[in-house]
Amino acid sequence: MNNPTIFGDGVANVLTDTEVRVLHRILGALKNLGAESLEIGAGSGVKTNTSSIAANGSRKSITIQNLSGSALYVKFGSGASGSDFHAALASEAGVGTGGTVSVAGYTGEVTFSPATNNFSVLELQ
Repeated sequence: MNNPTIFGDGVANVLTDTEVRVLHRILGALKNLGAESLEIGAGSGVKTNTSSIAANGSRKSITIQNLSGSALYVKFGSGASGSDFHAALASEAGVGTGGTVSVAGYTGEVTFSPATNNFSVLELQ
């Protein structure tokens, strides 16, 4: 950790650094070990009344969060419906409380039901 300052409190030694600096050092160390750097895909953001997200061969992972007041049915493939889906995301009762699903390594189409909806998407590539 590039010579952190060590302070003694008389009982135990404590490393002192800001959380952001520690995070950057951890991420740098992971990258040096061969970890992959990811970027936010252009398809990311809040979607309204969207029935599908196109396949993306560069996608490494996708996270979807329901932002609407009713359930959102998600299918990894075509033809999502209330009776044909892979994930049922709970409605949002307050900011940030809607159901979420995250899938790593899936590059295909994602479909949604109902077509009247509101959700956020984070694609990492």
